[in-house]
Amino acid sequence: MLTTPAAFPLDGFDWALQHLVERVPHTRSAVLLSSDGLAKSQFGLDKDTADRLAALASGLSGLADGATRLLAPNAAETLSLNVAVIDLGAVALLVCAGVEGSRLLVTADREADHGQVGFEMAKLAGGLRDHITTPARA
Repeated sequence: MLTTPAAFPLDGFDWALQHLVERVPHTRSAVLLSSDGLAKSQFGLDKDTADRLAALASGLSGLADGATRLLAPNAAETLSLNVAVIDLGAVALLVCAGVEGSRLLVTADREADHGQVGFEMAKLAGGLRDHITTPARA
């Protein structure tokens, strides 16, 4: 169970993203975003870059969801969290999907173990599940 350190504000999740990046080897940055691509919190990035990556992550998450429904239709009903990875050689983008209305993006160096990063992302998203849900926009 995650607890909010007293030194960090209760209304933001930058502390949780910072904890993830500092704890998992070879990770660079993290962004918590709404499923429609709006950055809600970030660590390790300036606001403009976080906003751009949030939009990209939303699209990637949608592609991953569509591929799951097409290629593994029975699995789509049972998946609660999955991780999409774009390996760009020097850096990788990992997007954790499945948290109602929210997504988590992490950037990592080439030396990062994608399985470990994905596991830690899913663990964080699960631990914050009750706090990071973004209601559907009307």
